[in-house]
Amino acid sequence: MDYLLLVIQKDSKASLDKLLAPYYKHKEVAPYLATTKSELLAQIKEDIEDKKNNGPYADYLKAKELAETMPTKENKKNLKLIQKENKKLIAEMDEKVTWDDDRCFQEALKTFHYPGEWQENGDFMSTHNPESHWDYHRTGGMFENIIPLKNGLRATTARMGDIDFGPQPEQYMEAALEWENNKALQTVSRESYCTFNSSLIPFAVLVDNIWFDRNDPTFFQKYNVLTHDHSYDDHTVTALECHI
Repeated sequence: MDYLLLVIQKDSKASLDKLLAPYYKHKEVAPYLATTKSELLAQIKEDIEDKKNNGPYADYLKAKELAETMPTKENKKNLKLIQKENKKLIAEMDEKVTWDDDRCFQEALKTFHYPGEWQENGDFMSTHNPESHWDYHRTGGMFENIIPLKNGLRATTARMGDIDFGPQPEQYMEAALEWENNKALQTVSRESYCTFNSSLIPFAVLVDNIWFDRNDPTFFQKYNVLTHDHSYDDHTVTALECHI
């Protein structure tokens, strides 16, 4: 995934590599307890229980029970139809609902790929950077000159007080046409859609050595407060293309 990161720094000469270093995917960290065996088992069992109670397999179980308790032609026909359409899934789930702890744990191992070591008790000690956010970055890149300035120009690096964080007229009109021609987009208001898609809104921000991104439910609130805080006007903002 490639995404836009805005780095906001007080010292314009500070090394971007040094600022980003704590968030490097391959940074070596001391081993720490990443997950216990019981936590992994709980995840697998929860997934099985969810599929048992929801979706096609749940429909199959209900149809099967109904066909057994009320064996009408219609109920039997419905059961056969569900079995035919979901043959593979039903076979897999019929097996999974019988799994014991050992079999669930073996399944968990298949999808666990973090660097580290398994302990004899089944716990996992990881050396994966828990603050991992990037494995590659470059200044600008696909986001070259993405920062709109109040003087009408665009830049990759700029003084924060010179940036126009509001909607850009040309992009606003393009977004309006998209909204008007696509009913699927109209689940949100025209103004909200156009404002969001014509404003400088990154996926992530690094400011005061603190990283926050859209995975944080308070991201947009934090970003809005930051872009209206004039104490940062003399800070330097740099647009980076990052990959994770």
